[in-house]
Amino acid sequence: MLQLLVVAFLFTENLEPDQEDWIIRAVHYMDSNPETLQELMSNDFALREGDIVLSDDRNAVGSRWLTTKIPYEISSDLVSRTGDILAAMEMLSKHTCITFHERTTETDYLFFRPSKGCASFVGYKGGKQLVFVGPQCIVGNIVHEVLHALGFHHEHTRTDRGQYITILSENIMSGKEKNFQMYDGETFNLAYDTTSIMHYGR
Repeated sequence: MLQLLVVAFLFTENLEPDQEDWIIRAVHYMDSNPETLQELMSNDFALREGDIVLSDDRNAVGSRWLTTKIPYEISSDLVSRTGDILAAMEMLSKHTCITFHERTTETDYLFFRPSKGCASFVGYKGGKQLVFVGPQCIVGNIVHEVLHALGFHHEHTRTDRGQYITILSENIMSGKEKNFQMYDGETFNLAYDTTSIMHYGR
């Protein structure tokens, strides 16, 4: 819907060339970064940094899963996206010690459900833990959300980011400043990675 509004605006009369270029870039950005669409297009639940679902349970604390063998279930409404979801989990398993298997009787599991954009909680919550998959979410976006579910935050929120990137605060949409706060999270002694799948784009 937001894209349709932007495209409709694009074809209004008397647009300056730089305005037209900005709108084309905005539509391209929305296509390339669906993890921010959930925050922009929905008020269904509270989000931080575009795709991190905030818990409504004040006692809930995101943490690491107690196992490296993660059960999952895919909503029947996402049957057409099963291949992408499986490819995302395979991509993670190929490079880590984490494995995924279809849920049988496990009470703690990831549940992939449809949404407007891509989103997830950060870390283990217990029970049926939702991972939101929107129409624009490609395999890389799903990997990003599963990594959130496993406990990883966005790379750009690390406290050492100032040594590697510059946040242009004048370019931040009004009201979205909180998406660029820093958090003193676990980095596992890994170097800052501007190419990380968990890093915001330019």
